[in-house]
Amino acid sequence: MSSINKCQLISIIIPTFNREHVIKRTINSVLSQTYPHFECLIIDDFSTDETKNLILKYEKQDSRVQYIRNMRKKGSQGARNTGILNSKGEWIVFFDSDNYMHVEYLECLINKIIEQKADICTCFINIFDYQSKIRVGSSEFNCQASIHKTLLTGKCYVDFNNAIIKKNRLLQIGLLDEKCPSHQEKDTHIRLSKISVYTTVEKYLVDYYTGAPDAISSNFDKEIKGLLYLLKKYGFYWRLNCFRGFINSAKRTMGLINQSAASSAIHYKCKLFFYVPELLIFLLKNKAKSFWGGKKLCQ
Repeated sequence: MSSINKCQLISIIIPTFNREHVIKRTINSVLSQTYPHFECLIIDDFSTDETKNLILKYEKQDSRVQYIRNMRKKGSQGARNTGILNSKGEWIVFFDSDNYMHVEYLECLINKIIEQKADICTCFINIFDYQSKIRVGSSEFNCQASIHKTLLTGKCYVDFNNAIIKKNRLLQIGLLDEKCPSHQEKDTHIRLSKISVYTTVEKYLVDYYTGAPDAISSNFDKEIKGLLYLLKKYGFYWRLNCFRGFINSAKRTMGLINQSAASSAIHYKCKLFFYVPELLIFLLKNKAKSFWGGKKLCQ
């Protein structure tokens, strides 16, 4: 580890809510880091289980752990903002309370981001099934320099868990959007990528667990609401800068709506067509092609 990096304080922000059953693994992975110069701010979003008492035990054992409880339930974005405003580090890492960081995670990211003079550094992710603990996939997006256009096309993605971010950049974008129901990483990095230089460590340094019953990704309703929120929020800008990416995101939203409960599907479709009327034209064209193609085959 180079001496220049030893003075770089990293603030790890972990939002949590009723995670006493899994957060111990996450905290232990943080405290096992080869890079020691960090603070770990665990933001309790009004838990009702024993999460508080568990974290306070860690706080007594290691001064780098700090327990902060929200005065009211704010959601994960509000908890992350609480962490940013209470952080002392120049660098921010957002980490979920059910994931695992490999021991060299911080060291690799801080060395790379300083070496490349970047604002954000990412790494590769192992994806595990929450129930079986079996590796089911991975994420290997290589983010270099400006990634704004590739984010808009959907060909690039940055998760909260696999990135270290210069705190000043988060302050420049006005913190995180607490109204965003889901796909919060995409919302954050669409804004960050306008003003930030990215780089990537091509190593698997995060174990990400998917499929937890209480995860946003397991909730069709929240996922659809998040996608609709982004289409509405960035609609004009997205159309001007990457129309194909805008339509592809709308198509993805339609696909999820078709898988959702029938009672809410019509409501969501109305919203989608209101935000993206172009999608209706695309769908009608595809139906017409299918119809006339079928006619020719029958002749």
